[in-house]
Amino acid sequence: MQYMPILNLFLQKNDDQSDKHVLNGFCVVTTSIFEDHDIQLFCYTGENVMDVFFAHMQTQEQRIRSILSVNEPMKDLTCEEQLKYTAATVCLSCN
Repeated sequence: MQYMPILNLFLQKNDDQSDKHVLNGFCVVTTSIFEDHDIQLFCYTGENVMDVFFAHMQTQEQRIRSILSVNEPMKDLTCEEQLKYTAATVCLSCN
């Protein structure tokens, strides 16, 4: 799974007339190659933005841990996959 957070900032003048970036919202898009878990959008604008952001991320961490904790048996290789595996001299995943 992959997260793409987007932060919403605006400029606010300080007392010395310099600009300060102020966070007032965020959106997080969760994507996955698995349809059951693909594209979840969460947006928030309001008070305590960072508290809400971290709470959301903790919820997502728990959700993902529960998904990854399921131990599914490996599917049998197809004939083509078995031939590639047998002929390989270097691991295709990690070289």
